[in-house]
Amino acid sequence: MAAITLRANLQRERNQWIGWCPDLDVTSQGATRDEAEKNLREAVELFLETCQEMGTVEEVLREAGLLPIPEVTTFQVPWPRLNDSRSDASAATPST
Repeated sequence: MAAITLRANLQRERNQWIGWCPDLDVTSQGATRDEAEKNLREAVELFLETCQEMGTVEEVLREAGLLPIPEVTTFQVPWPRLNDSRSDASAATPST
């Protein structure tokens, strides 16, 4: 089984925690941070299972930037701001 690395945003809103996976635009919630994270993981797994059943999982992962697009090549351009320690250079560098 392959693993996919996804981002998660967990934040408190009033009396509950909201979990959001921006890569797939999946959300969930829970009474605690741990519960919201657990529920988010489950929601993402169910989302991907449904995509698999529908035959769209590769398309969804490509659109999310999680799989390479075969027809696209990558290139780099110098950008001075990437040397700034406050920026995330790895997020700005595309991969093949």
